[in-house]
Amino acid sequence: KDTLPNTVNTYINSKDTPVSYVVGGLGSLSDNIKMSLKNSKRLSGINRYKTNLNIIREFENTLNFNSIYVASGSNFPDALSGSVLAANLNSPIILTDSTLPTDTSDYLKEQNSERISLLGGTGAINKDIENSLQSAVKYSSITRVDDISDYVFVSHNYSFPTRVLAAYEDGTTRLVPVTWNSNVIDTSKTSTYNFEGTLAGYKNKVKLTVKVTLENGNVQGNPTLNTFL
Repeated sequence: KDTLPNTVNTYINSKDTPVSYVVGGLGSLSDNIKMSLKNSKRLSGINRYKTNLNIIREFENTLNFNSIYVASGSNFPDALSGSVLAANLNSPIILTDSTLPTDTSDYLKEQNSERISLLGGTGAINKDIENSLQSAVKYSSITRVDDISDYVFVSHNYSFPTRVLAAYEDGTTRLVPVTWNSNVIDTSKTSTYNFEGTLAGYKNKVKLTVKVTLENGNVQGNPTLNTFL
């Protein structure tokens, strides 16, 4: 809680990582731990369920919400063993109490998941929680994702969009994570690059065209991505 073991401290600080995460509040890990780590960031909440949501929000741009795993937050074995499966599918694990926390339910209503898997028997997750989950999450399939045209100036770095705007059969639109087939652009000279992106739950590919252009005028990028150069 108060002191990071020397071997762990040496190992973590020897790695060239952009950030080290301290998971939990001061009651779990003191600020001495955080201060001993370079580029550290604390992920915490007023309880384990808030902490769980804040962790998911931190990484939600890279998560696949097409599948969601739910485990008891009062005992760890189901979440621990289920994390292997969830990580393999890049999916989140949602923790629940004896009743589904309100903040957790509200967050799930923002998602579009085709499958929710409960980890553990009814002694861990009762039928009332199962019913609450079915009410919270409504699945709608993606019907359209528009192709993207974007720009970057010569000698500037280009950041690939991590999410794209998708239209759903229920008439809603939302930003969903996308994985591109490549993320390499040579911006040392003018050129045009074409990429294909994959979305969970969408059989078609989304196309991204990036034009490397000289900085000699006003160039407007894709307003959906807020890329105005």
